[in-house]
Amino acid sequence: MSDIFHMAPGDTLWALDFFLDDTAIDLTGASVTFTLATEAGVTLFTRPALVQIATVTPCLRYLWQANDMAAEGDYKGWFRVTWPFGTKRFPTPGSIVIQCRT
Repeated sequence: MSDIFHMAPGDTLWALDFFLDDTAIDLTGASVTFTLATEAGVTLFTRPALVQIATVTPCLRYLWQANDMAAEGDYKGWFRVTWPFGTKRFPTPGSIVIQCRT
């Protein structure tokens, strides 16, 4: 089952947080991007995201920018973590469902 994130067009207040189920994943020194795509899979953007390592459960965070969600609709998103030794997409399988409604 996919995670669902609800927002309205133009919202920037609430960050999109994705908590990793595996607390053994070490995010120290990793870089993270967040990709937003249409429901059909057309990529709208890929931007830098944050790693929250001060929490008990590792967390990936995207801070919405002013024009990220200008139109209502259903979208999907995912994070990509890159370490010096490789990359991993979260969530896998699937994606985060993002519903944008007024």
